[in-house]
Amino acid sequence: PAVMSSVDPSTDHFQCSICLDVFTAPVSTPCGHNFCLSCITSFWSLGTVRQCPLCKDTFHGPVELQVNREFRDLLEIFRRTPLPPDDGAPLAGPGDVTCDLCCGRKSKAVKSCLVCLASYCSVHLEPHGGVEALRWHKLVEPVRNLQERRCSKHSRAVESFCRDERCCLCPACLRDEHAQHNTVPIETEVEARRAQLEVMKKKVEERLSRRLAAVGRVRSSLTRSQQQVERTKEESLEVFASLVASLEATKLKLVRLLEEKQRRREQEAAEVLRRLQREVLHHREMGAQLEELCKAEDGFALLGDLPSLSPSSATEDRLPGGARRLLNPEAVRTVAAAIQQVADREMDNLLNDQLEDLRRRYATEVTLDPNTAHPSLLVSADRTRVRDTGRKRRAPEHPARFDFLHFVLGTEGFSRSFYYEVVVEGQAGWELGVVRESIGRKGFDVSLSPEKGCWTLGSYGGRCQANASPPVVLRSARRLQKVGVFVHYRDRRVSFFDLRARTLLYSFTKCAFT
Repeated sequence: PAVMSSVDPSTDHFQCSICLDVFTAPVSTPCGHNFCLSCITSFWSLGTVRQCPLCKDTFHGPVELQVNREFRDLLEIFRRTPLPPDDGAPLAGPGDVTCDLCCGRKSKAVKSCLVCLASYCSVHLEPHGGVEALRWHKLVEPVRNLQERRCSKHSRAVESFCRDERCCLCPACLRDEHAQHNTVPIETEVEARRAQLEVMKKKVEERLSRRLAAVGRVRSSLTRSQQQVERTKEESLEVFASLVASLEATKLKLVRLLEEKQRRREQEAAEVLRRLQREVLHHREMGAQLEELCKAEDGFALLGDLPSLSPSSATEDRLPGGARRLLNPEAVRTVAAAIQQVADREMDNLLNDQLEDLRRRYATEVTLDPNTAHPSLLVSADRTRVRDTGRKRRAPEHPARFDFLHFVLGTEGFSRSFYYEVVVEGQAGWELGVVRESIGRKGFDVSLSPEKGCWTLGSYGGRCQANASPPVVLRSARRLQKVGVFVHYRDRRVSFFDLRARTLLYSFTKCAFT
């Protein structure tokens, strides 16, 4: 009664004591109290005993709810009559919690009472400050769905929390079925939950901090990697530019050398031709004289001095020294060999420099993966050597193992340029190179062609061959001892070197590594 002292009596008559709102489809219980039809039906569906929420009268058997027609008509008139909000209380806007006691246009609630389970505007909140019996009620900032804080069984405000069954309790629940349970005031449980949330929040913040630090490290590493790639790219371009420039210089030097030798030979040839032409003229004149003498009718003329054809003249049949040098095959071969020697020496110096640069910048230690080895291959304990035993051993099944090709792969794949060396000295047959990771491992239908992702070079019965399409026999490769393999990832090139002879054996180009 004290709560309603400041409320319009006409308004109080039209409020349901369960939902604390204006009646909707009001009905009367046998004891004479009015409730919303949905409110009383929902209230009774929560328990086994039907009783009045106000006077606690218990009803046995079917309960017939009556409709008070006069009360219903008055309610309709009340609903159609607009009521101004209480003076001094602002109207509720969209999203605001409304006052439960205001009728018609609702005022904005300023506080919610956890004992009354109702929200009040500034006007209807006054009794909680002036009535002694209401001062102990706990007021909080406006809360929606206060009915969720009402015990569904006893229609009383919940005050405690059961930690055993993890539910909220009203005083009646606390006295009855939860009397022996671990219960605490709701405020205590709320504080415990807040403390738990603070701990969780701290852990989340720590994890967030670690993740952000990891993100920073990854980005920093990516930046360093990009910078390193750029530096490597620039250095590689400089190396290859220097190599190209050196090759161009050697080519020009060789061309000049050949042209100079050709000029000297042309000069010698011109001198030889002039001498030969003089001798041809001399011999023609002598032939003409001899012809005249032979035709002379008077034989007495033949008794005089004849042109000299002494044995010393036989030396004139021999060519001059310059002509003999020009026409001597052995001399030509000697000159060609000297030129080739100069070219080989220059190319050898260039290749030596290139191989040293490859070792310094791209050398990689290859570790073999036994799980990929064909059953007839035996991998050493340190996984750096392999030999073919000639017989197929029992090996564990593995999806990466080759069962037809006598291959074994390295443990690490590469998506950049790299260089490695293999000792093949004393081996009757071998095969080495680079394959695409997706190469077929099982069955007989396996191709060694570059189109299938296989770039290899091997020795088969003493014949060295690059497995191109078609295969290329390398006749210059003799008694190989050590082979270097260089993969230039960006240029899509795989090159093989004879490290003893310091020569390039073969290069695959336009390789599709992925």
